[in-house]
Amino acid sequence: MAYENETIARAIEWDAARIRAAVLEVPVGEDVDTDLNDLLERFDGAVAEAADTPNRFGPAALDLCRFAAREQEPNLQTLAFYRALAAPASEDPRVASIAGSSLIFGLAISVVRQTYSARPDALAAREDFLAVAGRVQNDVGIHLGAEAFDWLFDVVAMASTHLSDTAANRMPLVAIETDTSLPSPLLAHRLYGDPQRAGELVDRNKAATPMFLPVRLEGLAG
Repeated sequence: MAYENETIARAIEWDAARIRAAVLEVPVGEDVDTDLNDLLERFDGAVAEAADTPNRFGPAALDLCRFAAREQEPNLQTLAFYRALAAPASEDPRVASIAGSSLIFGLAISVVRQTYSARPDALAAREDFLAVAGRVQNDVGIHLGAEAFDWLFDVVAMASTHLSDTAANRMPLVAIETDTSLPSPLLAHRLYGDPQRAGELVDRNKAATPMFLPVRLEGLAG
């Protein structure tokens, strides 16, 4: 029994490192720094005592991921969750599934909080999210049972529906061609009547300089 507990504790320590990395990768504001430290202290305590009380790990992991998803910058936090989910998990399938479901829960909140200016952006975010969430859902169903699977299914479904609704209310992208390379403010004025939208053309097309846009690019339909 002691050997089994030590094995679980090592697995929890491994997967806890993935969660910690996802949460600490993104700088947190001073106004919530104390709250984050309190959650980290609770989380670290659960990891430290995993050999005796392994059941503390799941709730602590979920609370930490929820906090990061709600309080930290959503674009950066989304990337951090994806990196943590791509990192190697522990060899204990139950522990790995608990950590994975906590990360997916956080990711679901983060992708919903992101801003999507174009329909394809929201649709691509939904497809990326579902691809990763599907793999974790499968593991959760096998190793944690029906109740945990149903909970995670609802989380994923709500995020997916939100992204679908967002996509339906966003402009599509269109292909744009010009005879010569134009400054972004000029092209934004010609397309939208607003030179202040030059930045979105630069960002979307990853232009090296705002003064010379590619002659073939894409932009919002309106």
